[in-house]
Amino acid sequence: MTLRSRRAVAVPALVLSLALAACGGGAGGGAGGGEGGGDPIELGFISVFSGRIAMLGETGFKGAELAVADINEAGGVLGRELRISQKDTAANPEQAVRSARDFVLQDEVDFLIDGSSSNESFAVSQAAPQLDTVVISTASEADSLTEEKNFQPRVFRAARSTWLDGIANAQYGKTLGFKNWMSISPDYAYGRDCTDRYFEALKQEQPGVQVGNQLWPALFEPDYTPLIQQILQRKPEAVYSCLWGGDLVAFIQQAQPFGLFDKTTFVTPAFADSLVIEALGDKVPAGIHSASRFALGSPPSDANEKFDSDYREKYGEGPTNWSVQAYIGVWLLAEAIKEADSIEPDAVAGALEGIEMADTPWGDVQLREKDHTLIRYDIRWGVTEPSGTDYPIDFTFEADWDTVLEKQGSA
Repeated sequence: MTLRSRRAVAVPALVLSLALAACGGGAGGGAGGGEGGGDPIELGFISVFSGRIAMLGETGFKGAELAVADINEAGGVLGRELRISQKDTAANPEQAVRSARDFVLQDEVDFLIDGSSSNESFAVSQAAPQLDTVVISTASEADSLTEEKNFQPRVFRAARSTWLDGIANAQYGKTLGFKNWMSISPDYAYGRDCTDRYFEALKQEQPGVQVGNQLWPALFEPDYTPLIQQILQRKPEAVYSCLWGGDLVAFIQQAQPFGLFDKTTFVTPAFADSLVIEALGDKVPAGIHSASRFALGSPPSDANEKFDSDYREKYGEGPTNWSVQAYIGVWLLAEAIKEADSIEPDAVAGALEGIEMADTPWGDVQLREKDHTLIRYDIRWGVTEPSGTDYPIDFTFEADWDTVLEKQGSA
């Protein structure tokens, strides 16, 4: 990867950059290499490591851990290694705040990487002023995390946004031409934001779109049968769903015996996560429309291919959306520490604002200054192919980020 921050244009590859910093020659590091040569810089990673959405924490932590290994191999930051450890939030906002406080107050970590779901991340962000550290959120996609009324100066989202995704996804939805839609999404901040933003944008792109019944099962819903029957009875042209992870797997497995995917078009931004595909195995239904999340070849680049290959070699499985977000989040933090020549929270937060990173596994990205949200990450859409293919999705549509930002009013 190559980093080009606001204050360091056209710097060499990040690996070389960090190696120079480790030798006391990094940009902004001064002759003494900042705080180089000291104890490891400690990162505390909180997320869900238990229950049906444990893949969120497990695969996110692996992405963060891979970034730490790559950075340390390149010489660390300010002459110091990074070290990362984890705590379980159990998908509970109160436990998430306790875990964050324990990391900061008892374990004395230097920075928090928050790989938990939206409800927990929101709770942690609101507790951030008392934590006296920088928080890098790498999984929460709900708009509420960084919107103006909830804005926290030391909280940054190195993850996709439901608002930006909604606008991009509606670009694709318009191409499908359907006017009669339903939805089924989890009943919490992410599920509602993800769904509402999509239809808000789609109605602007395609006047005349009708959204019928909207179904809101609880997170971890064990039985989707009554909801599947409602969809079949209503006979919409298409169903939009922000179910994800184990919930999406469970819904698909329960819907297949009813022939749901032969009777309506199922559109979801979350099918392409590798663990969803691997969990379904040879039972992947053909004809599901999905965004790329993280996928090999999205974008087609050496960085994308290397990340996928390194992750599979280290863990024996494919990376997820949460893996790549955590990976990029740790790299952004490392560069900000180097640029600030310090681990002091306000200095690092200042360095993170507006920072750009090129050649990531997700393409060229930026951590937008005004709302601390990641932009310009890769978004593609495709359709699942019959089981038996090496990879079941052929991505044929790429979102136009200039249009996305223009429509959000922030170009």
